[in-house]
Amino acid sequence: MGDAVSHGGLISRDDFNKAFHMHGLTNVEVMEAFSMADLNRDGMLNKPEWDGFFRFFVAPFQTMAKTWRATKAEMNLVITEQWFKQL
Repeated sequence: MGDAVSHGGLISRDDFNKAFHMHGLTNVEVMEAFSMADLNRDGMLNKPEWDGFFRFFVAPFQTMAKTWRATKAEMNLVITEQWFKQL
């Protein structure tokens, strides 16, 4: 997320929304994902928060996808998994 540089290395809720909205997720789905990633609830993702989110949410799709973008159906598969809900 290149926009993180403009926020001192932090990713804002708006930047996150813009990036993940491209994947066909609804605003509610994107905000749920952001809320899971924003562990300290400050409205921004710092590097450890982003790294953790990336490792559990984004990286699994990158290993199976032909491109870096996951479809809405693929994202929904992960979001609805019990192990993901427990994160």
